Amino acid sequence: MPSWSIHCAVAKKIISHLDVDENTFLFGNIVADVDDDINHYGSYATHFYGTLASSFCPNEELPNIHEFYDIYKSKLNDPLIMGYYCHLLTDYYFNDYTYTNHWLMDENKNIIGVKLINGEEKKTRSIYSLQEIKRKDFAKFGKMLYDKGLVDFPEYSADLINHAKLLEPNFINKNDIKVMLSKIYAYLDEVSKNNHQYTILNEEELFKVMENTSDNILERFKELGLTKGNKR
Repeated sequence: MPSWSIHCAVAKKIISHLDVDENTFLFGNIVADVDDDINHYGSYATHFYGTLASSFCPNEELPNIHEFYDIYKSKLNDPLIMGYYCHLLTDYYFNDYTYTNHWLMDENKNIIGVKLINGEEKKTRSIYSLQEIKRKDFAKFGKMLYDKGLVDFPEYSADLINHAKLLEPNFINKNDIKVMLSKIYAYLDEVSKNNHQYTILNEEELFKVMENTSDNILERFKELGLTKGNKR
């Protein structure tokens, strides 16, 4: 999945088109990533996995953005819920692009490898290993975005828990929020110590994916009347 730096960079690109509390919207862009280190609910459930696959690669799951919309459509004016939707859309577009353009499959749609930056094909049937390389490419790109000042991260505010009460189910509490926010810079430090080199996607390609993702999300928000001058 895209790193928190990527999520917050996408949020920063579109936030000027929105009339929302920026800090709450930014937190919404990471709230879905509740993992087992934070609480028992887990990010698999928060991403609505298990019911939507990539159209190109049926063995790879995508966040079910349609299910999310059906549940939260009456709450999308809330900045945290709007940010949550932005997060899932970002995951959807980044991952679906990668699967469509870089995953290799046989005639039965089984994953057999990946197309690398240099055009070579790496053969493997380990989805986990491919996901791990993708994650590291995304993390390296996210760290670069942060270093260039293209990322704003949310800060703790007591008001965040009031917005979090709109979540169905209410899967995050005050302490969980503080733990999530404390992990942001620790993760950046971890990425800094890693000497990973871009393998599947390079910086130029990732910038294009981010631009297209931001444009697609903004267009979706316009359709829903969520942008400035277009409020429903």
